[in-house]
Amino acid sequence: MNEQELPTVIRQPAPSVPKRWGLNWRIIIALNLVLGVFLWFLYCTNHSLPGIIPNIIYALAVGVIALLSLRLKDKGPSLRTKRCYKLSCLPSLIGGGLPVLLVLPPFCCLGVVILNDIKGFKQVQSLASPDHTQVAIVYEIHESTVTTHSYTMTIRMRHRLLPFVERTVYRSRAWLDQGSREYVRWKDNETLQLIPDPFSRKNSQREVKIAPVQFKFSKSLWGE
Repeated sequence: MNEQELPTVIRQPAPSVPKRWGLNWRIIIALNLVLGVFLWFLYCTNHSLPGIIPNIIYALAVGVIALLSLRLKDKGPSLRTKRCYKLSCLPSLIGGGLPVLLVLPPFCCLGVVILNDIKGFKQVQSLASPDHTQVAIVYEIHESTVTTHSYTMTIRMRHRLLPFVERTVYRSRAWLDQGSREYVRWKDNETLQLIPDPFSRKNSQREVKIAPVQFKFSKSLWGE
């Protein structure tokens, strides 16, 4: 009896997703999540980047990165991955799109106000805490209109470990002189004293407690 030769079965390998792409989409998802969460942390707390312009540039950069990520042709090996990919870009895309509203009516009026604040934004004092872990920075914002000129004094804290993030602890309208006098001094590591104006009738000193993170929708878009 002759043995029947069995046909050779050629098994096709299952289509596999390149390992390189699996790593790439994980990196893009993590990057957009980190940038978007940090941006909304600045929006919803009393924290901001130093100055006004860096906050606007950071928000726009986060939005551009999210937009470029969504413009990629392939967004993952499966439908679930594609959905996660799009959702990870959503916080960055929304937060980064807010500065764009400043050039569109009727929000362009707010953009003019911000532009005026940028012109009058200036640092007038910087003082380290007794334990040298924090730095109190006093800013003045010159706000001018057709008939009046006023100054807003803002005190922010900058920690030694996070020198690129500032926390607003005090903000008030004041008539700041253009001299080189001090405006605050440290009482202890958690308390600041406002030095009264020598030409003012109110000579009582006010104390400012260094508050922790305050969750509120702040004006961190332009540094307040």
